[in-house]
Amino acid sequence: MGAFTGKSSNNTAQLSELAPMGNSQPQDMESIWPKDSAKADPERLLKETEQIMGIRAHFDAAKRVLSAPADATAVADMPEAVLDGRLGEICFRCMKRFPVAYAWPALVTVASALTPRSAENMTKGVRFNLYTALVGPCHSGKSQAISAAQNLLDIEPPTLMELMAGSAEGLIRKFNDAAGNPRLFSPDELGHLLEKAQIQHASFAYVLNAAFYRDQFEVLMARGAAATFHASLSILGGLVDEKFQDLFSTATIGGLHDRFIFGQCPTGFSYEYEPFQSVREPMNPVEVSIDPEVWARKADWRSGDPELEPRICELAIRVAAICASYDGRAVLTAEALGPARAFADYQKRIRRLLKPNAGECLEGKVALKILDYLDRQGGRFVSRRTMLRDINANRFGPSVADRALDVLHANGEIEITKGRPVLVRRCLDDELELLNGQQAS
Repeated sequence: MGAFTGKSSNNTAQLSELAPMGNSQPQDMESIWPKDSAKADPERLLKETEQIMGIRAHFDAAKRVLSAPADATAVADMPEAVLDGRLGEICFRCMKRFPVAYAWPALVTVASALTPRSAENMTKGVRFNLYTALVGPCHSGKSQAISAAQNLLDIEPPTLMELMAGSAEGLIRKFNDAAGNPRLFSPDELGHLLEKAQIQHASFAYVLNAAFYRDQFEVLMARGAAATFHASLSILGGLVDEKFQDLFSTATIGGLHDRFIFGQCPTGFSYEYEPFQSVREPMNPVEVSIDPEVWARKADWRSGDPELEPRICELAIRVAAICASYDGRAVLTAEALGPARAFADYQKRIRRLLKPNAGECLEGKVALKILDYLDRQGGRFVSRRTMLRDINANRFGPSVADRALDVLHANGEIEITKGRPVLVRRCLDDELELLNGQQAS
């Protein structure tokens, strides 16, 4: 799904940063060791040896750059195995111009606000609301994918809420007439919401954390005022990838980041704008209950893959329940969880890339960006210049990046080569264990 264009290797660009070897060539043997001399000219021999060693170091540096795969940081699209039932068929047929990582999360999140729910299901903890962020470069089709999903499923106000909220209190006031019904908060640019969550003493993150599991709770406001939140809240918006860790920062580590579904724009995708043309699809979703065997299957997933976090499994099951509703299946069974497992595996992988930044100061934020970037290289060397450019470290100032690199190097977290080009890599766990053992002895 979507149009992909080949992306050239960055190894050539990295090699262009290598120091030039100069115009000097190795001197001929006659000038170093004349035939009528008992021994070689020591000064010329030393100079020649130094030049050869310099060429060798230059060669070794180039070899380290070329030994890394051309697309070590390439991001793959969400697999089509996640597509489930009628919604999956609609996604494949009507949203081909988007990557699956944009189309599928957008479609199921819009569907989450239109899925019937009963009081009985609520008492059993069956929930359908989703928080979703589409992450990618500017002009990659995030907003258009969201708009297409909304048009396909014909969601309209008041269920659809397209607004910018400056505070949690302001957002809550907009739910006065919801009466517990579903609402899709779709601010387009999700960064505005997350920026507000970072303001000191802001309650946004806590309110959203509570709304993920509860449809009704009271919020105390300034000057003793109080308001009641009463809605089933879903969130859908886009984020520019370069700003991800600036927006998902310390304020979101307490659970908000874990509650989000992420769709990352795959490497090489190129979006061309087209007006929405697909016919709106007639839908008759039904109420869905969850068979207890589903939770047993979830436990099997976790025991077989400890890296699969509980929240990821929960999100995958919510998506599966929504798909069951649009298929007319009144009960979600364990046998129908194949697409859900593929979805959970993708979320597990993409969260290695889309991690919140826990840094409290500028050096801490840049240091964590550096470590995340180098972790994705798997211990391979990368050009320092390329790395700092890719993580946009210059936005914090060159001295901040230098201090962060110095601290990480001093702590043995990274290795930095001398000379040109300056290459950096993440020290692997076994290397750190060996270093710690040597220091202890």
